[in-house]
This record gives sequence, C-alpha cells and structure tokens, in this order.
Amino acid sequence: MKNTYLWANSGKTLEEIVMNIDYRRATAMDAEGVYEVAQSISKSAMVEQGATEETLSQQGFLLYPLSADDTSKPNYKERIELSSHFWVAADKDSGRILAFMMAYTFQQYKQMTQLTKNDIGVLDFFTGPGEDKAVYSEDTIYIAQIGTHADLKRQGIMRGLAREAFKHTGNSPVALGEVAQQPLRNIASSEFFLNMGFTMPWKRPKDDGARVSGTFMRTFPTMSHE
Repeated sequence: MKNTYLWANSGKTLEEIVMNIDYRRATAMDAEGVYEVAQSISKSAMVEQGATEETLSQQGFLLYPLSADDTSKPNYKERIELSSHFWVAADKDSGRILAFMMAYTFQQYKQMTQLTKNDIGVLDFFTGPGEDKAVYSEDTIYIAQIGTHADLKRQGIMRGLAREAFKHTGNSPVALGEVAQQPLRNIASSEFFLNMGFTMPWKRPKDDGARVSGTFMRTFPTMSHE
C-alpha cells in the first residue's frame, strides 16, 4: 500500500514524532485532521490502494468514516462539540492529528442531529426498550471509532491515547466498543480492546445477520479524576 502521510517532510524521524505527541481532548478545529486520519484507514480507501482481506483484517480498517464538518451529514465536528470523551493524538509542533478516539456517553450520543444507519442500530440495541438491552446507564461511554493514520500504525500511539483518555472517564461506570467480527474480522481493533483490559461478552448481528459485531466492555470501578 502507498503511504500518504508526509511525516518524513517534517524533518523528524518517525521515532521523534512518536516521542513528541500531545494526547488531549479534541476541539472543533481538529475535525479536518480527524477526517484525514479516518480517510486513510477507511476500508474503501485501503481496498483501492491494493489491500487484501488479510491485510485489512491484520491492520484494521474503518467502516463508517464521517464528514469533517458538513452539517447536512454525520460529521466529526458535531461529535467533537457534543462529546466530553472525543480524544486525539496530535504532533506537538505542527498540531497535525495522528490518531483519534471518537467516544461519547449515550446521553451525548442522543443529542446528535446527524446519524448514520449504524448509529441508529447502536442506539436501538443499547438504549431501546426491552429488558435485554445492554446499556448500563446514560453515562456509559460508547467508543464509536478509533483510528491511527495509516502510515503511523503499530507505533503505540493509540495505546497511549486510550490510556490518557481512560484517566478521565468521570462518572461513567462502563465503556463499550464494537468491532467487526463477520464476514471480515477486524483483528487489529479486537486485539487493541483486549490489550486495554476489555472483554467481549456478546456479539450483535446486523441487518440480515450476514454482518456481526463483537461488543467489547470495560468497567471502571472507581471515579476517575478530571
């Protein structure tokens, strides 16, 4: 696959970039940078660049990249503005976004005005009526997307980002995330969640049952400090 990230032109080595990262909550100004990262790891873009199913599974992929700030579509800017759990990893010197974790409580999720078909399915499954629903509280954090720029994967950037974000979970007792398991298993994302202390207690069929997501869960036994 062809690299698109121009970190080499910054005058830094890859190691210097990895050692010079600011892990912080996202701001609206980060929307375009988040979009750039998401596009680099979208399944469609990776396939266009020659990725095989094995490559997709091993390296990870993003199924539902959003718009940067188009208010007529689901977009990153709105989700950043409404969430207190949307985090980014940025280069300290240039400010360029290297990775992101798009997460929000279910209470925040319900405030969003532009939803994808997948968003609607998630909210129905976790918060809809019925005794079998999986949500624990409106403060439960749902991790909707994680992504590291395609040219910077496997450098520990997402692990560092998640560790910082999980220090600031507030009153949220649980974090949930979903990862594709069938027909193409996202091995990279599944292993990330397991390595960060999550378990996978159940799976959720989508549409006609051909697609299945695994639900990963981690509890936070004590309130974190802001």
